Amino acid sequence: MFNKKIYYYLLIFFLGGISSFSLPPYNFFIINFFSFSLFLAILFFLKEKKVPLIHFFFIGLVFGYSFFLFSLYWISNSLKFDHNLSFLIPITIFGLPLLLSLFYGLASLCTFFWIKNDYKVCIVFAFFLSLFEYLRSILFTGFPWNLIVYSWSGFLEQLQILKYIGTYTLNFLSILIFSSFFLNFIKFKIQKFLINISIILLVLLANYIFGYRSLLKKDLVHDSDFNIKIIQPNISIVDTWGLENQEKNILKLISLSKSSENKKTIFIWPEGMIQHSTLNGIKKYQNVFLKNFKLNDRIIVGVTNPEFLNNKSIFFNSLIILNNNADILQVYNKINLVPFGEFIPFEDIISKYGLKKVTFGYGSFSKGDKRNSISIGNLNFLPLICYEIIFSGKLNPDKENFSFIINISEDAWFGNTIGPYQHLAHAVFRAVEEGKFIYRSTNKGISAIVNDKGQILYKIPLNKEGFIESKLLLGSKNTFFSKYNNNIFYFILLLNVIFLIFFFNKKNYKI
Repeated sequence: MFNKKIYYYLLIFFLGGISSFSLPPYNFFIINFFSFSLFLAILFFLKEKKVPLIHFFFIGLVFGYSFFLFSLYWISNSLKFDHNLSFLIPITIFGLPLLLSLFYGLASLCTFFWIKNDYKVCIVFAFFLSLFEYLRSILFTGFPWNLIVYSWSGFLEQLQILKYIGTYTLNFLSILIFSSFFLNFIKFKIQKFLINISIILLVLLANYIFGYRSLLKKDLVHDSDFNIKIIQPNISIVDTWGLENQEKNILKLISLSKSSENKKTIFIWPEGMIQHSTLNGIKKYQNVFLKNFKLNDRIIVGVTNPEFLNNKSIFFNSLIILNNNADILQVYNKINLVPFGEFIPFEDIISKYGLKKVTFGYGSFSKGDKRNSISIGNLNFLPLICYEIIFSGKLNPDKENFSFIINISEDAWFGNTIGPYQHLAHAVFRAVEEGKFIYRSTNKGISAIVNDKGQILYKIPLNKEGFIESKLLLGSKNTFFSKYNNNIFYFILLLNVIFLIFFFNKKNYKI
């Protein structure tokens, strides 16, 4: 029996691996119809063979492990810049996928109890897998990266429904659609096959038509009094650290900015460009700012922000707004910190073993209190630093009115890998959900302007120096999701699915 089961494990490992190519930047979503349906078919066959329950957990674990192994390997690139952390590279490559795959294992285990030869198992499978995908997005600070729904990243027509239902609901529907192909593998009948394929195509076609019409619709886009200029300096990550590099980098950013005489402009510089000056110390750049910027210009930049609180030095990863006099007008302290990248969990214990956060310096960043919109003139924008863009439904919990989103990031940590492309895909999803333009500046790429429908209007390629200059454009209105939803729709859907599962179970309907 062992020899037979090993083939199932080898097949499931292969399916998880190829499914990773459905994600950005590849977007071969068609793979998921086979990988997730065969995943479910393997669970079905194993239950028929009455294998021990623990194998259902390990089948899900192996699928998830392979899926994350091939889609998140790039995170290890961030450990190459500090030789003290290089020993962690194998742990990152193999350990993180193992941790995330536990959620797939639990989803597979829960599905076991409902496996029968009917369509209900597809609904149950989508229910549990999407639920555990949601849980990994919120537990232990959350890591909602590479949800299955991001397979649609290259197909904007399929994403327009996000403005009503949000990412987690579409994630459930995507799993359901992908896994429903499973019915064709069980007691194949041509009539059942044609009905199943027809339903899948009709659902996808209906959503495509809705999305296509939404993209064609000429929504009102408002101009503003400002121009916007996004800077991508393409500075080596090791050259962003050190006091000797700071002034050189600021001069490079200013040279790329080139303020216009007759236009007031918002300049967006990337995350972490000023790391060795206190907020008061930034004033030493007053003369160079006065020479290069106008009175009404505003400069947005990411800084390391040291503060002294309760006789202790603490540090924030912050976004600040400067005027042409190098005065600090507004400060936002990042609230969603990257585990091990910006802070060490249980730092008092772990630091004894010589471990530190990935970013330069030994101490962890402190977490900001709250994210509020920031005013520039008569406009408000929502500040998001780096991976804060990935949290669907949590960008604006207080439902503040804002006009656009500014996202600054430092993706140079991930080199020439697929990571920056995946990060940009999150910005596309958030733009559609919130119905807002996103203006995104990164050091080495990919900087972009994404409109309120998720269309990338302009971008600077990975590892290129340059800038994007445009009129500051604003979307016409808030979306249903941004005003009312915040994933409530997803929870309502789950409750209805639970009702339907038990209802049809009682009726014992079958295909």
